[in-house]
Amino acid sequence: MNDKMIETFDAVVSEGSFAKAAERLFCSNVTVMNQINMLENETGVVLFNRTNHGARLTAAGRIFYEDMRRVTEMIDHSVNRARQAAASGRKIIRIGTSILRPCREITDIWKNISDYHPEFRIMLIPFSDGQCAR
Repeated sequence: MNDKMIETFDAVVSEGSFAKAAERLFCSNVTVMNQINMLENETGVVLFNRTNHGARLTAAGRIFYEDMRRVTEMIDHSVNRARQAAASGRKIIRIGTSILRPCREITDIWKNISDYHPEFRIMLIPFSDGQCAR
């Protein structure tokens, strides 16, 4: 099972039809049908009742969808936690820069000393000179 199958499955559920899912995913109806067929073959379960009016989840498809949503949410949550942990040791120094107030000198100095302070990172924040407090 791959991400493309899950993305296609989610699109068909959300859109209610293979054709609308294909439009949303910018692919052909055949591609959507093939992805769903591969998913059903891999799981060994019929996930959709197909009609001329669209596709509706079977009872097994509904269970698969609910669990798939929970797993997707857990993965997203896990990625966010990992990103937070990776960033927790970093300290960000934000420096405002504009055409009239360039920060070239600071960035030149930073290039020379950044290896000695890997816990720090510089983030340049562009602003319009017309927005400066005077």
